[in-house]
Amino acid sequence: MLKRILLAAVLPATLSVSFAQPVDEAAGREHIFPLIANGDGFQSRLFVTNVADAANQCALALRGPGLDTGIFQANAAVTTSGANATIDLAESDATLTSTGAGALSFGYARLDCAEPAVARILLSLENGGVPLSMAALESARPGISFQFPALPRFGDLAMVFSNGSDLDVSCAAELEDAAGASVVGGNIAVPAQATALRFLSELATVPGDLEAGTVGLSCDRPVAALALPLSGAVFTALPPVALDDAAAASSHILPLIQDGGGFRSHMLLTNLADASNQCSIDLYGDGLDAGRFDLSTNASGAAVGISLTLAAKGDQAALPSSGAGSLAFGYALVECEEPVAARNLISADAGDSLAALAATSGARPANEFRFPVVPDLGQLALYLNNVADAAASCTVELPLGGAANPTGSVEIPGQATALRYLDDLLAVPADFPGGMAELRCAGNVA
Repeated sequence: MLKRILLAAVLPATLSVSFAQPVDEAAGREHIFPLIANGDGFQSRLFVTNVADAANQCALALRGPGLDTGIFQANAAVTTSGANATIDLAESDATLTSTGAGALSFGYARLDCAEPAVARILLSLENGGVPLSMAALESARPGISFQFPALPRFGDLAMVFSNGSDLDVSCAAELEDAAGASVVGGNIAVPAQATALRFLSELATVPGDLEAGTVGLSCDRPVAALALPLSGAVFTALPPVALDDAAAASSHILPLIQDGGGFRSHMLLTNLADASNQCSIDLYGDGLDAGRFDLSTNASGAAVGISLTLAAKGDQAALPSSGAGSLAFGYALVECEEPVAARNLISADAGDSLAALAATSGARPANEFRFPVVPDLGQLALYLNNVADAAASCTVELPLGGAANPTGSVEIPGQATALRYLDDLLAVPADFPGGMAELRCAGNVA
C-alpha cells in the first residue's frame, strides 16, 4: 500500500510546496481532506487559519484504521478525544503536527468550523529528520465524475478515494491514451466511512510506450479523491479535475515554470467546455521560450507563445519541457476561449533519477498573503510574480508576538518573477518553532 513510497536511501533534493493563496478562494466552514497519514516516516501538518472577524472554533474528525488525534503533538489550542478534536482559533492560526512515530496509519480528515477558515495539510516523508518529499493537500470537493493525468515518467499513480457516507461506493476507472482512445479499465470499491488507496498498475497493465494519458473515474456516489504520482520516495499531490466544475475559469496564471539545470516543467491543460477550445500560453521569464517544450501535434509555438486546440470535454494537452540548457524560471499566462483546468508539474533530476516533484495550479493575484514557516523542513523559497506593467513592492513580516518583528522587502519589476529565500529577507530566530509569515504588497502579485 502506501509503504511502497518508502525508500531506504535519502534523496538530496526537495522542492518548495506552493501554499500561499488569497484566503477568500480557499475559505470555508467545511473542509474534507482525502488523505492524512502518520508513521513509518510520514508526517501530516494541518494548518488552520481563521479568516472570520471574530473568534472561531473547528471540530476535527479522523477516519481510518489506527488513526486518531493522538498522532498530533501537544498544542494548547487543541483538545483531543479519540478520533476527534476541537481546535480553538482564538488566535488567528493553529498548526497540528503529527509525530511521525509508530506504524503507518492513514485515512481521511473532516474539519467543520463555526466560521470561515482556510485549511491545508502538508504531507511529508522523512528519513531521520531529513525530508525526502512533501506535498500540499487542499480541501477537496466530493464528486462522482473526474479524471487524473497519467504520466508514467513520474512513476506509478496512487489514487486515493475517501467515502464519508454510510453507504459503499463503486467507481469505474478507464485509462485513455493521448488521443483519447481507451486502453484499459478497472473497478474500485470504497467502503462506507473509509479510504481506499489503489495503484494504477494494480488495476490494469499500463502500456510501456504510454507517455501521457488520462484516468477517467465515474462513481455511483460522491467521493473525495486525490492522486499521488510516485517514484520511490518521490511524490506530489494532484487533485482530480472535475469535468462538471461550474466555477472553472478560462484564464489562469501558472505561478512557476522552471526548466534547465536539472529541472523540468510539465504543463497540463484539460478542456472543461462541451466543445473544442482554443488556448494560448504566454511565457514570462528570462530564457523561457516555446522552444524549451515538446509541443504535440495540436500545439505550435513561436518565441514566448504557445497555441493549442483542445477537442471535446476532458481532452488533455500535456506539454513537457526538455530540461536542457541553463536554468530559467518565470510564470505562464493561460488564456482560453472556454473554461479549462491548468497546472504544472515541476521535476528535479539527479542524474538519471527523479529526485523531487511538485505540482502547482492556477493562482489569482492578491496583495496580502499568509504562509506557514516550518524550519524543520529546510529553507522556504518565495516565487513572487508581478503580472502588471508597473513594479510592485512587497514586505515580508514574521510575527513573533513581540514589539519588533523581523521584516524584509523585495521589489518586483513589471511582468517579472522575483525568487527570494525567507532567510535572505529577514532574520529567522534560531529557536523559532514555526508559525505564519505575512506578505503585503503595493500591487497584486501571484
